[in-house]
Amino acid sequence: MTDDRAETLEPRWVELTVDLQEGFENDTVVVRLNGEEVYHESQVTTLRLLGLADTFIADSEPGPARLDVEVESRGLTHQIPLELTDRTYVGISLIEGRIEAIVSHEAFGYM
Repeated sequence: MTDDRAETLEPRWVELTVDLQEGFENDTVVVRLNGEEVYHESQVTTLRLLGLADTFIADSEPGPARLDVEVESRGLTHQIPLELTDRTYVGISLIEGRIEAIVSHEAFGYM
C-alpha cells in the first residue's frame, strides 16, 4: 500500500529555460525569478552566427511568476509576467534600446 499523501506534499517543479538572444555586447545581465537572483553574468555577448548569447535554466513551483531582467550596463529593466504550468522558454533580446521578450512552450531553434 502506498501513501498518496507523501506525493501531494512534494512540490512539483517546472523548468524555465531563458535564452539571452539578440543584441547583447559585453553587457552585465541580472535575472530574478520571483525576486530571487537566478542569473548574474558580465560580458554577455551575442554570437551573431547563432543569435544566442547565453542560456540558463531555473526551477520554479508552478503558477504565476515574474521574471525581472536587468541589463545593468545599459540601465535597462523589464518585467515579464509568466504562468508556469509546464516547461517554459523565454527568449530575451535587446532591440532598439529596450528589452524584448518572447515566451514559448517550445524550445527556440538556433542554426
